[in-house]
Amino acid sequence: RRVHGILQMNILRCLKRGLLNSAGRRGNQNSRIYYTPMLTPGEYKVTPARKVPDHIPRPGYAGNPKYPRHDLYKGSIHIANDEHISKMKSSAKLVSQTLSLALSKVKEGMTTDEIDEIVHNNIINAGAYPSPIDYYGFPKSVCTSVNEVVVHGIPDFRPLKKGDYVNVDITCYLNGVHGDTSGMAIIGEVHPDIYKLIVNTKRALYAAIKVCKPGAKFCDIGDAIHASASKSGYFVCEHYGGHGIGKDMHMPPIILNQRNRIITAEMKEGMIFTIEPVLLLERPKRYYSWEDNWTLSTNGIPSAQWEHTLLITQNGVEILTKREGETEDGMNQHKKQPYFHCSK
Repeated sequence: RRVHGILQMNILRCLKRGLLNSAGRRGNQNSRIYYTPMLTPGEYKVTPARKVPDHIPRPGYAGNPKYPRHDLYKGSIHIANDEHISKMKSSAKLVSQTLSLALSKVKEGMTTDEIDEIVHNNIINAGAYPSPIDYYGFPKSVCTSVNEVVVHGIPDFRPLKKGDYVNVDITCYLNGVHGDTSGMAIIGEVHPDIYKLIVNTKRALYAAIKVCKPGAKFCDIGDAIHASASKSGYFVCEHYGGHGIGKDMHMPPIILNQRNRIITAEMKEGMIFTIEPVLLLERPKRYYSWEDNWTLSTNGIPSAQWEHTLLITQNGVEILTKREGETEDGMNQHKKQPYFHCSK
């Protein structure tokens, strides 16, 4: 037991000094590229939600913790009319523009709380409400999931460091409907394994988008994500997925990221939903829920996530949140550089 305890202490010291990467492999202390030391839950300060001007309309859950939730597995799937689609396109455009802005500002030394400020100000300046605020107790305007955090990271005062990678998940409420998207940023150079994970997660998203059309089944999405992830050697997080979206942030159907025959409903013109695969470098033995009741992490295994809001059209699918210059394979074909943000 004494020897085991000494080994544990040595491992912790190495993690803190950057001598071990998060997968437990020995690294070069002077190397510029290595997996990141594990985060410590609750180590950094989280401030209260930023103010939203009184004139901006709120979603029903704001200030109402008893606001009813949808049964994403059993509820009916909404089919949008032209007016609803027009509103959805406006909210989707705003979150897409906000994500582009936020990712362009990410740099070494800034905090995720500063990302929250950028997102918050851009959304309220457009007359919209940052949907995460007060969503069943969520305390900030955006989710920022850093390194091994899988989903729902809460912005705090931890400075971003060279080698970090972060998912920025943005949702807004505009004209009575929600728009939702997320993207990745890397800080300086990251380990090649993480870089490939981020690129291939985006490819899995687009593989799933390609199967969407009238008559396709929602379970086809999970098949496509699973096949793409397996081909690249990655693992799918089965605990979170996409969802219908509109007047409420989360509506039927649930969009499972793994192979399944649970959600067999067919897609129809006018249906609007998100696809948001989360891929992991290795299969985690378990996930860890932080005491904030939102943050979900692994024991150091890197993860990546991308998300789009989609509309089923008469002939196929439209990506409502697609950003200018975005490509489906993860690279700019002319410059051979990643289209996701890489800070210097």
